[in-house]
This record gives sequence, structure tokens and C-alpha cells, in this order.
Amino acid sequence: MGFESFATAGLVGAGLGTAIGVPMVWPQPHGAEIRRLGGALLLVSAMAALISARMTGLVPAWVATDHAVNVAGLLALPLVVAYILRGVEADDAIAMRMGALAVAAYAVAATARGVVLGDSRVPFPWILPVVFGWTGLAAVAVVRRTAPRPDLVVPPEAVLAMMVVLNLAQIARMAFGHLPAGRAAVPLAALLAFVTLSTWITWRAARRTRPDATAARYVRPAIDDGDARALLENIERAFAGQRLFADPGLTLAALAAAVDATPHQVSEALNRVAGVSFRDLLNRRRIDDVKRQLAAADGDRYTVEGIGASAGFRSRSALHATFHRLEGMTPAAYRTLMRRPPE
Repeated sequence: MGFESFATAGLVGAGLGTAIGVPMVWPQPHGAEIRRLGGALLLVSAMAALISARMTGLVPAWVATDHAVNVAGLLALPLVVAYILRGVEADDAIAMRMGALAVAAYAVAATARGVVLGDSRVPFPWILPVVFGWTGLAAVAVVRRTAPRPDLVVPPEAVLAMMVVLNLAQIARMAFGHLPAGRAAVPLAALLAFVTLSTWITWRAARRTRPDATAARYVRPAIDDGDARALLENIERAFAGQRLFADPGLTLAALAAAVDATPHQVSEALNRVAGVSFRDLLNRRRIDDVKRQLAAADGDRYTVEGIGASAGFRSRSALHATFHRLEGMTPAAYRTLMRRPPE
């Protein structure tokens, strides 16, 4: 593959990444996870396009071009890590804070070099520890995940793998930048990631729109609306009386067995009649229980982590991430709010 072919592959990858990313961020019927991943795709696409265009001379090798590539990467990484952390029900706010700090530090470093040396270019080895830090944070969160596997379009593990591939490509570009293949490492890795991602999303979309072939395996047929409402009442009684939601390992199958139904019937009742998924229902009930305990008169006797554990959360990070997503504040802030005397 010649020099021009490397650049062409990078531009094709940038176009494909943009085509995937735009529908994920606009229009916006999607959740925050999808919008963040789409935003990261657009930023990485911009990086690949700038590097490829610079290789062919379409864009001059200005200092501003280097800054644009680096800043795009510094903005994309926290979005990717936030997607991964949200997918494993960890606190995703840390990624956004780290991203803001990294961009601010980059601006300071570039300004200082420009004043002292007259050249504001920031060498990539200076940025490498930040890149490794983000990647390590995401990897630890995935390995230590205690929450059940989420039903996301792209699994956090797959996004982490793409992140590692792009990081390795950046290292290859730094080590072998004197060769055409080295300079094209990032565009080629982006092309590979975008092709894989688009294939995955297309496959998942096809599966979600395919008629349910597993329903025939269940002994009981699909239930009508009346039976579905009765089943939802049984689920509510099981939650209230037996506190099934407080079991950290509660599964759809276990809930179905507790209410004498099949997983398919429970899933259908929740999705078609109640309009929620099993995971959303479980998180909502756990957070409601945490709120009740935090607002109780003796709520100060217990730690937030202890209350979260009693409601079914396996870890502090899972509790805080879910509580902040559903209530817009931390559990501690909610307890303080409940203790505030009325005006």
C-alpha cells in the first residue's frame, strides 16, 4: 500500500466514522451514552481526517493542525471512557472532570512552550500518560464490574478494545513517524475500528428488529393486557413484601420464578404495559428504597454505602452513578436536602 493509499484509507475511515456518529448525536432520541459515543466518533473522525489530509498536503503542517489533532483526542477520550463507565454503572463524572483538566493542562503547556521556546507544539510523549490513565481507568472499571451486563448497542468491552487499538496506533505513529505506515497508523486503526463498529451496530439493529424466535420455546403463551397488569401487581407485591430488588444478583429469570411466570412474560409485561425494562425497574426500585432510608428519621445512623448495599447495590460507584442519573444529585446531597428545615 503506497503513501497515497494510506491517506485515502484514513479519509475513508473518517467519512465512515462521521456517517456513524452524526445520527448518534443528532437528532437526539438517544440516551446520554449513545450521544457521548457518537460525539467521540466524530472527534476521532476529525483526527483521522486531519492526519490523512496532512499526509497528502491537503492541509499544511501548521502548528494549529497539530493542536487540533491533539485537542480532538483529548476531548474524545473522556467521552469514550464516560460511555464505558456508564455501561458498567460506575461514576462517569470522573471522566468528564479528567477531560476538562487534561485540556486545561494542554493549553497551559502549549502556551508555556510558545513563550519560552517560541514553538507551542506539545510532544505526544507528554500526552501519553494521560491517554494511558484514561485507558487504565476504563479497563479497571470493566474488570471490576459488579452490575449485570447492560443492553447497550455497543458493549463497554468492545469500546475498550477499540480504545486500546487506537492507543497502540498512536504509539506506533510516535515511534515510526518517519515511515509512511507509521504516520498512517492512526487513520488505519480508525478505519478498522469504524468498520467493526458499523458492522456491530448493523448486526445489533437487525437482531432487535427480528421477530422474537425464542417465544415459541416457552410453555406459556404471550399474555394479554389484563394478565400483564395482574403480573405487574404480583411483581410489585414481591418487591414490597419480599424485597426481591435488594438481592444484588437478582435476574429476570429469578424474578419470573418468584411470581410464577416465565422470563418472556415478565419482560413483555414490563416493556409493553409498564414501558420499562427489567434493569430500569430494578434500578428505580432500589433508588426509591435508598431515598426512603435517607429521608427516614433515623437515616443518619447509617452510611450512604450501607444504605445502598441494603437496597441491592454491590458497590459505592454503582449506587452513586445510578442515583445521580435518576435524581440529578448525589445520595449525600439528597440526605442533606431532606434534612433542611422548611422555609
